[in-house]
Parts: sequence; C-alpha cells; structure tokens
Amino acid sequence: MASISEITDQSILLSIIRNDYNRDVQKKAFEKLSDQTLIAELLKNDEVSFLSLEEMFSKIVDQAILLDIIKNAKNEMISCTAVYKINDSEALAEIARNDNENPFIRHEAIRKLTDKAILEEIAKNDIDKHSRIIAIKKIKKKAILLQIALSDDDLEIRQEALKNITDKSVLANIAKNDKDFNIRIAAQERITDQTILAEIAKNDLHSDVRKSALNRVADQAILAESAKSDKHPDVRKTAVNMLTDQTILTEIVKNVKDVEVRLIAVQKLQNQSLLREIVNIEVDKKIRIAAMQRVWDGNVIIRIAENDMEDKDIRIAAIQMIRDEKALIKLKFHDADEDIRHAATLRDEYLNIV
Repeated sequence: MASISEITDQSILLSIIRNDYNRDVQKKAFEKLSDQTLIAELLKNDEVSFLSLEEMFSKIVDQAILLDIIKNAKNEMISCTAVYKINDSEALAEIARNDNENPFIRHEAIRKLTDKAILEEIAKNDIDKHSRIIAIKKIKKKAILLQIALSDDDLEIRQEALKNITDKSVLANIAKNDKDFNIRIAAQERITDQTILAEIAKNDLHSDVRKSALNRVADQAILAESAKSDKHPDVRKTAVNMLTDQTILTEIVKNVKDVEVRLIAVQKLQNQSLLREIVNIEVDKKIRIAAMQRVWDGNVIIRIAENDMEDKDIRIAAIQMIRDEKALIKLKFHDADEDIRHAATLRDEYLNIV
C-alpha cells in the first residue's frame, strides 16, 4: 500500500485498478488517479465494482468526457448517472431531443432539462409517451397544458396534463363537457365545488362519471335523490353507500324498490327498534338477515332462532349470532328440525373452541 502512495504515473494506477483483486488496493490507486479520460474508461467498461458511482463521478467535471460516457458506457445506470452530472444546457437538450437515444438516458436528460421551449416541444410532439409525461410534469404554462389536455390523441397524456391545471373554471368546463368520460372523471376529481359536483352527479350521461362525482358529494339530499332515482343500479348503490343521514336511510329501506340499495341502507341503520321492526315484518330474506345482524339485543336473536317458523335460513342466521350456551343447548337437543339442531351444534362447538 505504501508503494502505491508514491506512484504518480496514471497509466500504472489504471493498471493496478484493473488487475489487482484487492479492493483496498484498487481504492488506494483510485485516490491517486486524476486523469478524467482514464476514469471515464473505467466507467465506460463498467469496471467500477470497487467504488460507488458517486465516488467515481466525483472526479469528472469535463462535460465532453461526460458526454462520451453517456454515449459509450456499457452500463445504462452509468450513462444515466453521467446525464445527472451534465450541466451544459445545450448538451442536455441534444440528448433529450434525440429519438434514437436510449429512452432511460433521454428520460434522465428531460428530468434535468430547464429549457421551457424544448420541454414544451417534447410534451406536445415526442414519439415516446413516457418522455412526454416527464416533460408535462415540468411544464407550468397554462396554455400548453390546456392545449394538450383538450386535444391530444392519447388519453394518458391528456390525464397527465390535467394534473397540472389549477384553474377551477377550466377544470369545471372540462368535467362537464369533454367528450371522453375518462377525462371528465379526471377533471372532476380535482374539483371541490359541491355545486358543480352535484350537477355532474345528477346530469352526466355516463354512469362512471356520476359515481365518481357522488363519491365526493357531501349533500345528503343529492345523495338521496341519486340513491332513489338514478337509472343505473351501480350509481344508486354508490349514492346510498355515501349516505349517513338516518332519516333518509330509513326512508330508503321502507320505500325504495331496489333490494340491493335497501340492503346497503339497512347495513348503515343504527335505530334498534327500527331494525327489530324490519326483522319482524320484512318480506325479503336478505334484508331481514342484514337487519338482524345489526340487532344488539341477544334475546331478540334467540327468539328468532327458536320461533321464526317462516324461514329456516333466518333461524340458522340467527343461530350463528347466538352466544348464550343455554339457548344453543336447547336448540341442538330439542328443536324438531334436524337442520336447526345441526346449526346449533356447530355454533356451540365454535364458541367452545374460541
């Protein structure tokens, strides 16, 4: 190691780095190596395992040598690191614009590029989608972003441009009027104005757009209207899922025809007397079971399990909620129905295991 510290000949130091398998020796030789061209040779040939890329590149400042590494390095990561070190704006622009360049190297150059005109050119016209997306992320000019968002042929590009548009009136116009429902969704997801969201939730022609808007609507009356009357079942279900008003939920359970909507509403009810009423008088089995599963009174559940003669499935569902061992023993030994006895036996076994 002492002899290396005395060596100044750069070609000898390079030879030591390349031929000695001791990493400490290689590192010591590299400390003495100052010729940027020789360091570049190590980088281009990926002979860098003994040091981090940050340490290797710390000695290279010559822009022409960095460009040589970008063009000729065998390892893509090394080329990309060289791009990061470039501070020559013209060189960066050349790499960023070059369609024949390795796309990952181009992407790194575009990320570092600050020339607004070139970024706009790439964002609007480049043949590589990912290059365009990177450029769009860096653009602040409203007119360019709006042009791309409104008229580009690529949906993903349009959506990316929308992310950088902040003008509320522009977003509202796109959310209400764009021909592509995906773009309308992307625009309205950036809107907080409840009046506009309510208008979209009621009037958009595409169910996915209405659903998306309803997920952001807070007005319980608007949600109730959609839950009761929207022509698409998925929209109705989305609306009722967003409801919290117990009076409205009760009205839906009692008066709406759509069983799936009613089922969601029942699962959100808190009024125990109403839930017991539903269990007692409801015709639909799924609604009855859903209501019963929200009843807290264990005695009500036991009465249903013992006495509901209209529907065996209701009784079995009730048994699966019982925690009273005496009630289960009575059912599993004394009930006249074999299926009920079996269900009670399984429930008792489960509780004993738990």
